[in-house]
Amino acid sequence: YNVNWLRTEFNTAHNFSFGARQWLDFQADKDLFPLLRYDTVGDDRVRTEHEKLDGIVRHIDDKFWKTYFPPNGFNCRCDVTAHEKGDLKFTPKSIIDKLEPVAELFAFNPGVDKIIFNNEAHPYLKVADRYKVLKENNFGLDVPPKP
Repeated sequence: YNVNWLRTEFNTAHNFSFGARQWLDFQADKDLFPLLRYDTVGDDRVRTEHEKLDGIVRHIDDKFWKTYFPPNGFNCRCDVTAHEKGDLKFTPKSIIDKLEPVAELFAFNPGVDKIIFNNEAHPYLKVADRYKVLKENNFGLDVPPKP
């Protein structure tokens, strides 16, 4: 067991759950604040691929947010802020089209998809074909009842 990996997994789960809640709040207020802007922390630790996302402005219903809503990597510190119409100018689609794709593990919106980890991409949830039967049976572990 590695303390750094454990902390990173914790931070990632926390950031996805925060993002899911944030998305629900944005949706509740989208009639007042229909624009979202992607923001990095802006320090020297920001990853190059996240730097390219900094300042992007799109409508809340734009498909951009289904893939690029943070976190977009382990220990991602990026954020999204909501704004009124007319406050900001939209980022041209030509810029959006040139962006690098987000790693499959992070290419979803936890608030839209209602998940914290992508079952198809997360390495802890991927199993070899020979274990898929066991996976469907939760490897023999008890499954908590759904509320």
